[in-house]
Amino acid sequence: MVLGAVVMLDKLYLSGENACTLTHTWKAMWFDLSQYCIEKVTEVCAAQINIGNHTIILLCIYRSPSGNSGEFAVQLDLILKYL
Repeated sequence: MVLGAVVMLDKLYLSGENACTLTHTWKAMWFDLSQYCIEKVTEVCAAQINIGNHTIILLCIYRSPSGNSGEFAVQLDLILKYL
């Protein structure tokens, strides 16, 4: 894992054409999931964030509509087992 930072949107306030956001910044550990990224099948990234006594893993995964859905399912299973 790689140490980094994650900025998460907390609230969005809209007023006419203006917007104001409040954010929190947390330190995160990024997972190296490059071995699971296969062109036209999966693109994936994940981070582990510790907030108080809670550990949260954020996972973002993309499947190409023209990709092999069976291979995507296999890769997703491997990623979840890895995490």
